Amino acid sequence: MEVSFLSPLDRYQPNGKTATGSHAQVEAINLANAAAGADKKLIEDVRIFDEFSGEKAEAQMGAGKKSIALSVRMQPRDKTLTEEEIEAVGAKIVEKVQKATGGVLRG
Repeated sequence: MEVSFLSPLDRYQPNGKTATGSHAQVEAINLANAAAGADKKLIEDVRIFDEFSGEKAEAQMGAGKKSIALSVRMQPRDKTLTEEEIEAVGAKIVEKVQKATGGVLRG
């Protein structure tokens, strides 16, 4: 399974990030739950917004792969997050998803 973080969707609060993952055996809800557990105080919502699977996905990513895209909404209560803080939460999300699903960071 592969996971990739893209640039922030919104530089102001609330902040959103997106991630994609791929492995045919991983269910999207497992990715979403893992991402939500990365920072329970800061992460307000995790949504699955796309899943790309089947022959076309496997042709692009390899046999037994699929892509799952997540939107992660962070909502700090006491301050605006810095870019470094946003990236740190993103790293925690990647770590949690990797641990829960066996995924690797997509390059």
